[in-house]
Amino acid sequence: FKKSKKYSSDPPPIEELVANHDHEGLIKMLDDPDEYFRCEVVRGLAEIGDKKALKALVKTLDDSKQIVRFVVAHELVKIDAPHTKLIIDRAFDDRERRSFQEFSKSLEMLPVKLRYSNRGRAPEDA
Repeated sequence: FKKSKKYSSDPPPIEELVANHDHEGLIKMLDDPDEYFRCEVVRGLAEIGDKKALKALVKTLDDSKQIVRFVVAHELVKIDAPHTKLIIDRAFDDRERRSFQEFSKSLEMLPVKLRYSNRGRAPEDA
C-alpha cells in the first residue's frame, strides 16, 4: 500500500486498518489530497467488503478525480457488489462509462504480479 503525504507522522498502515476492519480509519483517509493514496484506501475498503465498506465505496464514486472513481467502480465489479451495474450507470455518463470499460480491460490485461505488487501479495484466487 502507498503511504500518505498528508500525515506528518506515519498513519496506521492500510493493511492494519483492513485487518482490524477499521472502517472509520479508512474512511478518514479518503480525504487525503493524493488521489493514488485514495485509490489504495479504496482497495482496502473493497478488501473488507462488508455493508459499511460498500457504502463508503459508493459514496466515493463522487470523488473529484476520475482515477479514484474508476478504481472504485473496478473494485465494486471485482467483488461482485450488489447492483454494481446500476450504480456505475448512474455514476458515469456514456463517455466516462466507455473510458471506464477501457480502463478496466487494461487493468485486467496486466499480469497479476504487477497489478498487486504494491500490496505485497497476489490475491488468493489468482
